[in-house]
Amino acid sequence: DFTVDADYLYNRGGFAGGGSLNSQSFMGDIIYHLPLDFPLHLYGGAGIGVVNDSLAGTLVGSSTVLGWQAIGGAEFPMSERTSLFAEYRYQNAHDANAGLNRVGNTSNNVSVGVKFHL
Repeated sequence: DFTVDADYLYNRGGFAGGGSLNSQSFMGDIIYHLPLDFPLHLYGGAGIGVVNDSLAGTLVGSSTVLGWQAIGGAEFPMSERTSLFAEYRYQNAHDANAGLNRVGNTSNNVSVGVKFHL
């Protein structure tokens, strides 16, 4: 069972010298849901979209580039319209060049929460 979705993700990370790297992404994803016979649903997929990175502090600059991500997670239905989830997301924006040459942005994100199904 495949689904298609879109997501927005915001990350902020600091570095030495008081600066920060802010990253915003908008991705379109294809997700495969494993057909299992128990309440916990496992899924995995990939996405592609745009990533905007901006540096603030002693170094400044921003860039919008093509990015991609890999997603894996588990979902436990609470009702027909809600479920609890835990998810890992690896995201990469190669050569973001946010004020410097050859700057890449790779993030590892773990999310837990409630999904509301429309």
